[in-house]
Amino acid sequence: MQACVAVLSSASQEEREKTDLTRHEAFQAWRRAAYEESGFLYDGDYIGMYRACKEKRIEGLSMEEVRACITFDLRQMRCEYAPYSCIVRGELAALLRRYLELTEVEG
Repeated sequence: MQACVAVLSSASQEEREKTDLTRHEAFQAWRRAAYEESGFLYDGDYIGMYRACKEKRIEGLSMEEVRACITFDLRQMRCEYAPYSCIVRGELAALLRRYLELTEVEG
């Protein structure tokens, strides 16, 4: 996940808008792990949770909220073409950074 965050965070706005960063090896490895790791993706009403979190600052989201928002972003990518809006806006990178912060605090 840290490698994926580094790739997404280091990309310029132009790179996020014109490049399919999901083809990067670090992103693909993270996405595989996210789907394979039991309990990482949110299994509740992730759409409702995402909508409830839209007005909140990512830095203040709980672990459950972060997982729901990440799940929403991954599922949304299935309905879009690259470049993906959550990557262009920097949302996914911020959510993954928040996840790492929360894991450090909990761990």
